[in-house]
Amino acid sequence: MKHTKYILYVCSIALMCAACKPSAAEKQKEIARLEESTYEVYDTTLLNQLTTAYKDYVKTFPQDSLSAEYLLRAGSINIKLGKGGEAIQNFDRIINYYPNFAKLPEVYYYKAYTYEAVIFDLAQARAGYTEFINRFPEHPMVTDAQLSIKYLGMTPEEIVASFDQE
Repeated sequence: MKHTKYILYVCSIALMCAACKPSAAEKQKEIARLEESTYEVYDTTLLNQLTTAYKDYVKTFPQDSLSAEYLLRAGSINIKLGKGGEAIQNFDRIINYYPNFAKLPEVYYYKAYTYEAVIFDLAQARAGYTEFINRFPEHPMVTDAQLSIKYLGMTPEEIVASFDQE
């Protein structure tokens, strides 16, 4: 009898805790509010809050159809904020856990771009662009990736000068 009361007590506590968790819809509304506020003004504090909200959503609802999209958005914001390592983490998480994500080709491209423009690891950038081209040879951004490889590490002046040589 004691065990039954204990089990009922534990179950009721667990149910109350579960009821206290915000729903996916509530979290989506919070995210939409933050997104809207970032459109009005460039505020790094708001952008950091937004990336945290995205990651919290994914942590709470990893199987939700919006989770991969939110990771992509978080990665894009991380690029803007100069947080290349965090952007790569978001992109890798999409690649590893959401292989059927419709925007997976863009994720590979943005990952390579992050290595090039934020982290300044040109070897990783070249490898990333090459992987993108090999995995998605028919994608419309393949030409961009090829040009990125061609001009990798060059200054704008060097790129312009190369036009004269062609």
